[in-house]
Amino acid sequence: MYGRLTGRRLPFLNKAPEEGLKVSALCGGRNGLYLEGSICGIPCLMLVDTGANVTLTATGEKTEIHGKLDAAIECGSRKFQHKIYVADITDPCILGLDFLQKFNFMVDLEKNEIRTGGEEIPLFSTSAEDSKLYSVLAKEKTIIPARSECLIQGVPEASRKFRYAVTDFPSQVSQKGVLVAATLVDLKKEAIPVRVLNLDHKPRTIDKGTVITTCEPVVDIVARPQEFSESLRLPSILENLEGLNEEQRTAVKELLQEFQNLFSTSDSDVGRCNMTQHRINTGNHPPIKQYPRRLPLAKKEEAERLIKEMVDNGIIEESSGSWASPIVLVKKKDGSTRFCVDYRKLNEITIKDSYPLPRIDDTLDALNGSQWFSTLDFKSGYWQVEIQPEDKEKTAFTTRQGLWQFKVMPFGLCNAPATFERLMETVLRGLTSEACLVYLDDIIIVGRTFQEHLNNIRKVFQRLQKANLKLSPKKCRFFRKEVSYLGHIISADGVKTDPE
Repeated sequence: MYGRLTGRRLPFLNKAPEEGLKVSALCGGRNGLYLEGSICGIPCLMLVDTGANVTLTATGEKTEIHGKLDAAIECGSRKFQHKIYVADITDPCILGLDFLQKFNFMVDLEKNEIRTGGEEIPLFSTSAEDSKLYSVLAKEKTIIPARSECLIQGVPEASRKFRYAVTDFPSQVSQKGVLVAATLVDLKKEAIPVRVLNLDHKPRTIDKGTVITTCEPVVDIVARPQEFSESLRLPSILENLEGLNEEQRTAVKELLQEFQNLFSTSDSDVGRCNMTQHRINTGNHPPIKQYPRRLPLAKKEEAERLIKEMVDNGIIEESSGSWASPIVLVKKKDGSTRFCVDYRKLNEITIKDSYPLPRIDDTLDALNGSQWFSTLDFKSGYWQVEIQPEDKEKTAFTTRQGLWQFKVMPFGLCNAPATFERLMETVLRGLTSEACLVYLDDIIIVGRTFQEHLNNIRKVFQRLQKANLKLSPKKCRFFRKEVSYLGHIISADGVKTDPE
């Protein structure tokens, strides 16, 4: 899969691969089949190309691969996490065979649609020229004085879904000695400002409807606040592999590097599971609205900071619904602040999910006979599960900045543990009891021998990767003879209570 590199910085851009990849075209010629989607939350047109596989463009010319990144890709209502190669290509994005096969996309050329997960996404054909340049017409008659610069109103003949760059391509006014300045615009209004310069010693008249310039859609992919290279992803894990010989350490290092995209790289790098959404079933009960509680000045400033952080990380969004719950700021052991919402009133009217949580004693009993242990912890596990769109407004909370709602499953909802446990049982079905055990967001992987343990970790990693889940590297422990799990110390000698 490919993304276009046009002078913009990309998040977590890794070194380009030495091996070759190929780009072709599904339909050939100047036309292709496109679908509307987004990369890293930015809308763009995606060319569906079943031949993308080596470093060749449709013309047969070589193209340089600049790097790769693990990106969030949205097609229709579904979201995916996938590796993208960055190259000098003309389309913003090419969906290659690797992506289409991995996520079971089916292309139907007869119906001009692509199907995935029971959803039908329309495809449309567009020529290279049509997808690139759109005319901008003068909104009204304007006289530009001699040797002067001014702003005139232009009406673009383009969709308002994208951000556009006004170009300095030749147009009707450029033939009259009038220059147009290149700029970047958002099509939020009917008209856009266009800066023009008359170089002539005579005034120039631009009639209404004259093509004054052109614009083309652009895709912004912005660098995240924290960037780091591939070699810095897993230092803490690789440095704490005690009791392993050199051959074993090499095997573990290769495994972790193979699945390094499973590990969160920053607070903003939170996975989004593609297997379930949390539902808040309140029946026919009317919305509950609670007023915000008064916070001390210091806590108000802290709340503002946390809200901004959650907005930037795609956790919450503004709400216009009828529901509202108050917020609570709780001090954690390390002195930092946990942002909580008091959902007690909402929980009272929510129909309870009866899915059972495992008994901790049964879970611990199943660990007997194991010699090797690894524990996994998710990066903000609940936040990796999305809320059903129709239920998002029920998670709304009030602050002095306004009304906000969660896009993902927040802490404090009565059915959140059941949703997460059901998800984990689904993701790891067939592996629990043999390779691993799970209790909510705590996973322990076991093994009687080093090789068996290595194989079990690989199996679990493959399942988590398929579900687009992310782990916290700081909280994971690998290849230990003794680990802490669910308030107990687990070892080959048995189970005992953790004194801490």
